[in-house]
Amino acid sequence: MAEWPHNWNELTRGVGCEMCENGRPDTSRYGVRIHAGRYTDAYLQRADVQRGYTVVIWRGRHVTEPTELDDTEAAGYWAEVLAVARALIDQYKPLKMNYETLGNSLPHLHTHLIPRFTDDPRPGQPFPLSAQQPDAEIPEEQLWSDAVALRKLLHHSPAAPNREGVKQALTEIAKRGRDNGKELHRAGQTWKIVHYTLGSFAVILATSSAITGLASATNRLTAAIIAAAAAAAAGLTTFFASEARSRTRKATAASWFELKDAAEDKLLFRLRDDDWLRNGAEADLSTLHQWQARLIAETPEEPKSNGHTQPQL
Repeated sequence: MAEWPHNWNELTRGVGCEMCENGRPDTSRYGVRIHAGRYTDAYLQRADVQRGYTVVIWRGRHVTEPTELDDTEAAGYWAEVLAVARALIDQYKPLKMNYETLGNSLPHLHTHLIPRFTDDPRPGQPFPLSAQQPDAEIPEEQLWSDAVALRKLLHHSPAAPNREGVKQALTEIAKRGRDNGKELHRAGQTWKIVHYTLGSFAVILATSSAITGLASATNRLTAAIIAAAAAAAAGLTTFFASEARSRTRKATAASWFELKDAAEDKLLFRLRDDDWLRNGAEADLSTLHQWQARLIAETPEEPKSNGHTQPQL
């Protein structure tokens, strides 16, 4: 049986409120900011719930209900919610937009904007939102492409991106590149060992079988030679397959390490550059995310993202 959060009273007062504690990052594990207004931030969501799914969050003191806003704040909040909705409509051309101001698991004022489409999971009915987000995420390349387009529609200026947000995004890319590079390099080394072991085994087996055949009676010689050839063929087939796997994994590992180096270069040499933050950070992050997305698609061993429980209902 479902229950209200055990710390509900504290949450309504803002104690332990994640939306308050997170500040106003440009990126988070939940999404990418497409709007930074006077009253709200809007985040295009990573979770593959619905393309264009966006959460608009009240920024300021902790507020649980929209009725706690004064008239000016209320007008500002809803005006910014509608501005984001208009951009989503222009970008995705939905059949309908849904506007849901909930707060049942995290009582901080926010509104879900959900475009509805013909291939909707529940046509003609409320969208089936859940506090437990699915494991699947929108591909990074698509997420960032949509985010850039929506920022342009909203006239969002990338002139002053949050330095900590950029640092977090670059750190995550560098870590993923390092971890995946190490894992694939180890796999390549393992297949290299298999490569030489099986090749040696094939040669030894073929030689041994041939010697046995020569030492046997003439009528068994042909059978022995055939067996030797079959053993050698099987061993050499696996030998070459192992060599190919080793080379593929090492090449992919090198690509992941290159991505790591590119992200670390930005962390070490560009992060303190205000001009780069204003004019180059967003484009460079988009390029790195697209690069990462391509590597994920090319890497069968790439770990799947874990599902996140997002406290936004």
